Amino acid sequence: MGRGRVELKRIQNPARRQITFSKRKSGLLKKACELSVLCDAEVALIIFSPNGKVYEYGSPSMNRTLAKYQRFSSIIYPTTENTKFLRLEAESLHKKVDSLEATLKHMVGENIGSLDLNELKCLGRQIRVSANKIRTRKRQLFLEDIRKLKTKQRFLQDENAMLNKMVSGVHDGVQAAEYSMNIMDRVQYQPARDVFTSEPPLHHTSLHLGLGQNGNECPQPSNGI
Repeated sequence: MGRGRVELKRIQNPARRQITFSKRKSGLLKKACELSVLCDAEVALIIFSPNGKVYEYGSPSMNRTLAKYQRFSSIIYPTTENTKFLRLEAESLHKKVDSLEATLKHMVGENIGSLDLNELKCLGRQIRVSANKIRTRKRQLFLEDIRKLKTKQRFLQDENAMLNKMVSGVHDGVQAAEYSMNIMDRVQYQPARDVFTSEPPLHHTSLHLGLGQNGNECPQPSNGI
């Protein structure tokens, strides 16, 4: 059979009340520890027994959790002193904002009619300092831009030189191929000489037959007569 439901009312028997307190206290501390470990929660538990004995559990620390609770409760439930402090703090911040807004207007040349000579001199110094800072920053940005452009220029020059080499190599290859084709065309289409139909070289047969060049006989040498 299941356990019956316990009626929630004060236990009249002191002995039973002490036993129940001891059991429920141990269970409550165990549940607080489990909640802290399983859920990564920050837990603080304080128990006072009927006899005035205190039991506590804090994770990660009782003092740390209590201090955090005090800060949180002072924001949600502000006391009179906290309210006064917050009001003074708000007034101080409001004055600082007004002063900064007035200074900003003075820097751009607005509402300067109420300033005396010393205030105008101070404002002029502030403007000069601001202008120097602006010029310095602009100079830095210009130098950075120039450095980036020079780097990009060197990169483009190197890339252009590489492309020129590639184009020159391709051009030389095309010229060599055209020259080879011309040589092959000359060899292929040049007419061959017919050795069987070529005329033999002319010889002066008159020298062999004893005739002159005009067909007459050459004079015979005499026997000394």
